[in-house]
Amino acid sequence: MVSTFAFALVFANSVPSLSYVLLTISGFFMFLQYPIFLNLPHEMKNMSPHKLTIMFGLFWAIAYAGQTIANFVWSYILGAFGYVPSMIFFIAFASLYCFLIPTLPETKQKDTVLKNIA
Repeated sequence: MVSTFAFALVFANSVPSLSYVLLTISGFFMFLQYPIFLNLPHEMKNMSPHKLTIMFGLFWAIAYAGQTIANFVWSYILGAFGYVPSMIFFIAFASLYCFLIPTLPETKQKDTVLKNIA
């Protein structure tokens, strides 16, 4: 997702049609992951409707606040330093996603627990 988006930015001025195809692929992979992220809180142990509401509220609030702050920083970098440094920041910020995904909790039961149940 992030790499196809980065390549789309690279080819945006020289080959716009390729950029549109790459952006479509990036968007497809972005929305392909949403069901996983949105089901994860439902599968966590001891989850209640109250906890779920707070968790989703925080999820969306933090995500949109982070994106808004990143857009302000990106705009400043674009105005002060130009297009290339601003795109480097944008891709680096988007790449944080790849490092944060492994921090999500695993909700699948361990094999030993499943064997004891059976």
